[in-house]
Amino acid sequence: MDIRTQFNKINTGQKAWLEAFEKVYSDSVTAMKREKLTMKIAMLPIHTDKNRYNNVSPYDQNRVILEKKNNVNTDYINASPVAVSQASRNYILSQGPVPDSLTDFWQMVFENNVPCIVMLNRLYEGRSLKCEMYYPNKDKKEVCFKNYTITLLSEEEKEYFVVRKLKANDGEKTMELFQIQYTEWPDFGVPESTAAFLDMLNYIKGLNVLSIEDSDPPTIVHCSAGIGRSGTFVLVDSVLRMIELGVPQSEISVHDLLIDMRCQRFGLVQTGQQLRFAWQAIVDGSSEKLVKESINPAVDPTAQDVCKKRRSESQEDPEDRLSKRVRQ
Repeated sequence: MDIRTQFNKINTGQKAWLEAFEKVYSDSVTAMKREKLTMKIAMLPIHTDKNRYNNVSPYDQNRVILEKKNNVNTDYINASPVAVSQASRNYILSQGPVPDSLTDFWQMVFENNVPCIVMLNRLYEGRSLKCEMYYPNKDKKEVCFKNYTITLLSEEEKEYFVVRKLKANDGEKTMELFQIQYTEWPDFGVPESTAAFLDMLNYIKGLNVLSIEDSDPPTIVHCSAGIGRSGTFVLVDSVLRMIELGVPQSEISVHDLLIDMRCQRFGLVQTGQQLRFAWQAIVDGSSEKLVKESINPAVDPTAQDVCKKRRSESQEDPEDRLSKRVRQ
């Protein structure tokens, strides 16, 4: 069955999506037990202040491990590498930074040569703080976190998202990267329609920052917890990329792919409503025009240079990259 037929088979009402999500949950639990996945490191007292929520943690077996620097005795950040080999997509899914992880977040950016950060939340949603201000904007064009200085090069407000180009320096190396902030996605909910979401996704594709080879550097995707909205984003992008690469739609199992992703980071896609939105976005985005074209008339002319530099660095030996960083 093609993707649309698979979607229509499930899309018989709210109860059907609840049942589909319950199956995702139960199959995820089974897979976690089979893989013997644990989350003990995140729960250590030394890491308490580095977690935004006490029930959202990376697996011990699959977490971003930071280099220990400046007499810091922990390598922990609440973030998980998520790889989708069928789509050659590499991501890091992260919580929104907390006060104790602001420096860690930028260390993660540098150590992974990240070309783009996708932010799927507002700083405040209602009266709740969902994420610390870890980036500059037009009101404060430079921010510093210990040895990291991040400067705003440009900021452009689209209808549903904001595009920022940033320059970051760690005292030894300077890098440029993009940050795309989607502003119309409520926590635990979904956007009003898939059109604006797909517009943002195609804009990001047009920047040439998403990985197209297994060796390419990852894109950081985060919301507040780094599981619901973030999981929905990577599920949609991965499936559309698989279709773009010519994987027969009858061979694509959205359910199985999500289970595999949930074995890389706990709890991706949080509700039946988010699951339905992901499916709908995949169906709507799988038309020939959306899949084969990355429509972006306003691409920064340096975007491809930024990505090419990242890919070149990502293919170097890690020790060579470290020595190069020291020499710069």
